[in-house]
Amino acid sequence: MGELADRLKEYVAKVQSHELSASEDLRRLTQKAYYNAVVAGAKRREFMRKILPVVKTGSHRVRVFTSNANGYASKGAYKGEPPIFHPKYTSIDVVTEKAWTLPLAPKELVEDAEFDLIENEVSLAGMRLENTLNQDAISTLIDAAPNSVTCDGTSEIAAIEDACVYVSDSQFTPTYLIATPKFYFDLVSWQPSPIIYNKEQGGTLKWEMLAVTSNGDNNWGWKNTGDVGGVVLDAEMAALILMKEDITVKKYSDPLNDLRGAIVEMKYKVVVRKPKAICIIKHD
Repeated sequence: MGELADRLKEYVAKVQSHELSASEDLRRLTQKAYYNAVVAGAKRREFMRKILPVVKTGSHRVRVFTSNANGYASKGAYKGEPPIFHPKYTSIDVVTEKAWTLPLAPKELVEDAEFDLIENEVSLAGMRLENTLNQDAISTLIDAAPNSVTCDGTSEIAAIEDACVYVSDSQFTPTYLIATPKFYFDLVSWQPSPIIYNKEQGGTLKWEMLAVTSNGDNNWGWKNTGDVGGVVLDAEMAALILMKEDITVKKYSDPLNDLRGAIVEMKYKVVVRKPKAICIIKHD
């Protein structure tokens, strides 16, 4: 299947031929291949980290500062001196959280040397990690949004327009619409609309479709009353992903014996800085 399976097969051959003493490089290469398989799976589900800024942090406890500044700079006379003062600000104390999962490696697969299947399971573990980040991010945006518009399920374009107005009226720039699959396809099934081709025409509202379920108070879907089908936001201003530790493989030292005990994890926290830069679209 891929690099990990090939490395494991090579490692087993070394074990059987008693060449293990000369295979430290192979051990490291196998560990690297394991990590690469996890990351490859995660990239297949990469979504919210492409939209929200990702900021690395060196501590699991972080103080994030936010001010009353909006999305625009101040203006004055050509020769005027800008006043030297900082906008009013507040702080948010944040503690990063850990998401983790164990790649499935049943004893039967290891004993039968089914390394291609094991590599597939390792990739699925990466997908689960990234899905969790996506789920946390959309839930955080939904729960923090102070503004919402309602839609009866037949006027999605008007609802998007109203949501953009809410964000714009708060002096931010709507840059993304994140939509559930049903909201997205209900919208485009009506007719080709200029808003659909906004990006091609030089507009700024980018469309993205996220197929995960919210774990917040509001359901991420588009079927029942109260469902949230879309989020319009100024992505660069609204929130960020604090990343203490990106995808990491733990407890995988011996390439063969540790297949059943390896853990993959990620430490992060999604933080909203500008709630008014977010507006959600609800099903009425």
